[in-house]
Amino acid sequence: MKTILRLMLFIVLLTGTSALKGQSVYSDFSVDGEGWMIKGVNGDYQPDYNLTGGNPGGYISGSNDLDAGLWVFVAPAKFLGDKRGAYNRSLSFNLLLNISGTQVDDADVTLIGNDVQLVCDLPRDSIADWQAFLIVLNENAGWHISTLSGAAPTSQTMINVLANLTGLEIRGKFSTGTGSGAIDNVYLTVS
Repeated sequence: MKTILRLMLFIVLLTGTSALKGQSVYSDFSVDGEGWMIKGVNGDYQPDYNLTGGNPGGYISGSNDLDAGLWVFVAPAKFLGDKRGAYNRSLSFNLLLNISGTQVDDADVTLIGNDVQLVCDLPRDSIADWQAFLIVLNENAGWHISTLSGAAPTSQTMINVLANLTGLEIRGKFSTGTGSGAIDNVYLTVS
């Protein structure tokens, strides 16, 4: 799959005939952690880089050893900035979770921009194998302002957040017990 993504991106850049034209960004972790971090209640951490075992190839992961609280994967700079072209497009990724203990219902994906935080919830259980997620980036896709019980954003709010995206976080730990989380193939589609 990673080879296909690279080939598609090469063809797009070579021909210049696609909405992807150099603006969509992705991390497939084929070489390293690509600047991703983990943010927990006790600080920021480097994720573990794993050369094999991803979906396919490399991936990054974290565990309870990093932080006893809930933690998130934090996207690097290439996913941030003016991403208005991502409106009505998508954010996709693969997660592998080892959940034990009580699951905590909290924001699973967070977008931060122009002093507004948009959050959404993912359907999940203990995921024993890689699971693909795709979230549409518009006001009708289950996003909320600040908390999961917050109001749905308007289209203008969604565009304003994407216009100056300063944070993209994807939750990696979902429970109060021990556990681990891994992420692969993060793709932000921008036209």
